Amino acid sequence: MSSNLIGLLFQSTLGGFLCEVFLLIFILADRSFPKATINGFISAVVFAFLLSTTDTIEFFCDGLKVYPKLKLFVGSLGYIFRVGAACYIVRISQRKNKLIYNLITGLFIVTSIISIFNLKTGYLFSVSSDYVITPGKLFDFPYIVMGFATFVFLHSAITNIRTNLGESLIIFAIIFACIVANTHELFFNIKFILSQVYAVCIVFYFLCLNVELYQRDALTDLFNRRSFHLYLQKNKNKKMIILSMDLNNLKKYNDTFGHEAGDLAIKTSAECMLSAFKKIGIVYRTGGDEFMAIFKEKSPQAIENAISIFREELSKTEYEVACGYALYSPGDDVESVIKQADAAMYENKKTLKGPSRE
Repeated sequence: MSSNLIGLLFQSTLGGFLCEVFLLIFILADRSFPKATINGFISAVVFAFLLSTTDTIEFFCDGLKVYPKLKLFVGSLGYIFRVGAACYIVRISQRKNKLIYNLITGLFIVTSIISIFNLKTGYLFSVSSDYVITPGKLFDFPYIVMGFATFVFLHSAITNIRTNLGESLIIFAIIFACIVANTHELFFNIKFILSQVYAVCIVFYFLCLNVELYQRDALTDLFNRRSFHLYLQKNKNKKMIILSMDLNNLKKYNDTFGHEAGDLAIKTSAECMLSAFKKIGIVYRTGGDEFMAIFKEKSPQAIENAISIFREELSKTEYEVACGYALYSPGDDVESVIKQADAAMYENKKTLKGPSRE
């Protein structure tokens, strides 16, 4: 009996364990992400590993029907690790939304407190001396927290699908896999599947963000110049409108108030661009104060309306951005169309700040 249990345990846990170990090594060696994101991934990996450990102990307890107090102890800890892994994965997606980020953290802390006190209260579940397991009155609470985290995760994917398709698709896949795993664990009492799914999902989420990292500008999180030219190359057989934009007086902000003020000007302008254009196009930062946007199959009037909205957003700040666009049709020379957009932008710049260019 014991040898069969050990063999089944080895088959069930080896893949996830290796994923967790190798990813942890990779994360610790990586310095590309902000510290909070790195810590989020490390925490998620550790919780997934601890969940696998508690599942292993429960597996032996259930198989041999022994040590009911140990079953209660590791089962209570299992709720902490199960919810912790889920919350820390979701927190990574909310790295720019401090309110939701802190709310998820708070729910995880509450779950941890309930789980720790379950040893005395039995609010989650209890185990009798003859190994009868009885759900408590708060048995569903950890699953409600995980459901809320799933909703936040899904909302993040839907909201950002236009500006960050890669991360959104990975999030959809993670949600589907975790729902399947939780269903099998909850209704069919299949051990190890959730911890294995967590391990694989964390790996692919980390790889996805690494890919995104090299496609985006570090300061604004907009797509970068390389992404701009790749997109044009892939879509050269489609009609497009290319919008060129240039932030006025960036040198003045840098020289007078310091580079932090210049960074703020760039980030604020980028936020206004996203607010105005993200529903109809893709925005890129292609240089220090230079931005581009691409719109597929949109009329010039639609672009004019979007630029007007952008102007309104920008009027709430102290910054000015010159804009100019040109139409691209299949067969046109892309670089020539970009130069036309730049020429229109420079004309607008003269109107905004006079004939001399910054």
